[in-house]
Amino acid sequence: MRAKFIYEKFTDESDPIKDMGIGMLHRIEEWIKTLKMWYPPAITNIDAVLELCIQNGSGNKALTNEFINFLINAYDNYDKDEALKSCIL
Repeated sequence: MRAKFIYEKFTDESDPIKDMGIGMLHRIEEWIKTLKMWYPPAITNIDAVLELCIQNGSGNKALTNEFINFLINAYDNYDKDEALKSCIL
């Protein structure tokens, strides 16, 4: 006998990539956790995450460059002037 219903974990309202714990945003969140900050920025605050990637990228430049490129290309809701200011040290 065949099953009539298939129950899936994912719904139309959810994001399957986020639900599975994969993808670039998940990698960025995991990297932020390794920094052991008191108040890490929320992943939805692109300005703060981008600034954090720029300022703390000395450990693994290839990885943080990948994060920065992703954030710049995937999102357009960040303050470009503030991101450029944090590049100037």
